[in-house]
Amino acid sequence: MSISVCNLNFNRDIPILKNISFELKDGESLGIIGPNGGGKSTLLNLLTGNLLPSSGEIIIDGQKITDRRHFPYHKISYVPQHTEIDCILPINVYDFVHFGLLGKKNNSTSKIQEVLELTGIDQKKEALLNELSGGELQRVLLSKALISNPKILILDEPTTGLDSTGEDQLLSLLDDVQKNIKTTLVVVDHNIAQVINFCDKILCLNKTHHWHQNKGLLTTSVLGSIYHCEFEHLVLHQTSPKDKHSHHGHHLCVDSDHHHIEHNLAPPKHLKKDQ
Repeated sequence: MSISVCNLNFNRDIPILKNISFELKDGESLGIIGPNGGGKSTLLNLLTGNLLPSSGEIIIDGQKITDRRHFPYHKISYVPQHTEIDCILPINVYDFVHFGLLGKKNNSTSKIQEVLELTGIDQKKEALLNELSGGELQRVLLSKALISNPKILILDEPTTGLDSTGEDQLLSLLDDVQKNIKTTLVVVDHNIAQVINFCDKILCLNKTHHWHQNKGLLTTSVLGSIYHCEFEHLVLHQTSPKDKHSHHGHHLCVDSDHHHIEHNLAPPKHLKKDQ
């Protein structure tokens, strides 16, 4: 197992995560979905070693996590939302990606060009970060994360700010990464249909996990149970989801919570209706 989580709890005055359990094999991808405030960011912080659990167990690549001193940081790379990056820094793409090698035992720069080509950003290697589009910056962040050959790649809402074409391109790129580098992926995203189509496994999270089984058995009632009233704001566009190797044209958007829409939701065809 790349990741094994058992009865994970995290408290900060009040319970934030309760009894979370899931397993992820080498090379698999896990999509984490759930409403705002449901604990997705907290779970990512626990998986990346920024936080330690209040109780329960996290095992990464066979190593039980008991404290930060023994956390296998070298096996994990984290890709934040590109909106969290300060692009005022006068630094070009090549040098920014090079930062991913700092502190690594193997800090050879020979792989930088290879990774830039893999992510399709090599033509922009001399460009400054503030000259890039949102999609290009996301590719740069992915390049920096991949440069150290991580066993596990964790991405926080990687499609934020991208249009539908950009989302498709990024997920296709992640699919290539999974094939070529055999990296285990953990993806948090609000684009539910994209995540369900792309990932091997799905974790539905709202303080506790409501679902972690074969995604083919996922039903609309499960989605309703984690989103509650927010589920009323999910707009399902016409979908006929295919496998993870074909994303084009199948999108689910989360509408703003500041206004209401009709409740006649049509579930994706691969989701089972309530019995």
